[in-house]
Amino acid sequence: MLVKPLLKPCHNVHRAENGDVYVGEAAHVAYKVKQPPAAFIDLLLLLDGSRTLPRIVRDLRNRHPTASQAWIETTIDQLHRAHLLIDGALQSEVLSGNEIELYDRQMLHFVLLEQGSQPGFVYQERLKAQRVVVLGMGGWGTWLSLNLALLGFGRLTLVDGDYVDLSNLNRQVLYRPDHVGVAKVEAARETLNAVNPHVAVVTRHEFVEADERQVQAVIGDATLVFLAWANQSHFVRNTAEEIVHRCAIQRRIPIIEIAGDPLDVAVGPVFLNDGVAPCNFCIRDAVRASWYGKSDSLTHGRKASLRASPVKRANAWQSAPSLSIIAGIAANEATKVAAGFTRPGLVGRRLNLSLDGYRSSIEAFNSKPDCPHCAMARSGAEPEAS
Repeated sequence: MLVKPLLKPCHNVHRAENGDVYVGEAAHVAYKVKQPPAAFIDLLLLLDGSRTLPRIVRDLRNRHPTASQAWIETTIDQLHRAHLLIDGALQSEVLSGNEIELYDRQMLHFVLLEQGSQPGFVYQERLKAQRVVVLGMGGWGTWLSLNLALLGFGRLTLVDGDYVDLSNLNRQVLYRPDHVGVAKVEAARETLNAVNPHVAVVTRHEFVEADERQVQAVIGDATLVFLAWANQSHFVRNTAEEIVHRCAIQRRIPIIEIAGDPLDVAVGPVFLNDGVAPCNFCIRDAVRASWYGKSDSLTHGRKASLRASPVKRANAWQSAPSLSIIAGIAANEATKVAAGFTRPGLVGRRLNLSLDGYRSSIEAFNSKPDCPHCAMARSGAEPEAS
């Protein structure tokens, strides 16, 4: 029962020439009422979150004496069942008035998709409670951290041992010319503090090695981890990335992976590490087979690229447009994981998008029933070495 029913503030209301009324415009969450009585429009206007049900009944019947209490209550119940109402009586005890105004537009997004009759601030509070670790503050990590800060994720821990150089500035969005020579994590913190002072930014100026003790310390009390560097754990054993995944599974911390090159972007999979959705170790064989490809020349070439001593290695590069696309999609998934207003779409799946011809595809990965790491996530026990 809603104390003060409020028509979701994300919904416009339109009346067609034939008398039909449309509530909302977004696909799958809009509602059509065929030629309702005149009292219906006034009822919608009274659902502003300031009135209890008895007052709504009284005020509407003052305007439309023929509208029965039963019809009013039934109509409100139908609107509620259609996920068009939230409770206007609820107020945030966590967010300041400044934050409520700052995040107003994205809270409309949360309210649009949620189906629990919760105001948008409930989901924003969940974002504020998040403790995110971003591993790598290059192109992927900077664009991602900017998005997370704008969204209001409560604490960001930035991890990187590198320093800003001039070649970073055209694509690593948090750095300015006066940051050249400064530790990336410190330059990033300065920018993010200016972008959103409501977000706490913690820095760790270090490279993450294949050292479980270090990885455990870096992850700390995180609620979400982003791998924002190239992940070779599918091909090479005992990498830092593999240890990150293993530690996250032990603590049931979700991980989101991002990747890309100048012509292609990839986001996902999202690893919930809950023992149900596939983990990094479940999909290793499938990722390896997909990356090697079916062509002999491609397979041999990519296997050769994994060697420690190439004949010649070019600098990794990616443009600002591709980085911003990756980060936007990844941050969108992160809000779903963290706030829970709707289910993330890339759990156990990876989105691939070509920036050349704009072809897209989804790779879906399955859990392995006998995966010891997923079993560990379910039981909390340590798996045997694999």
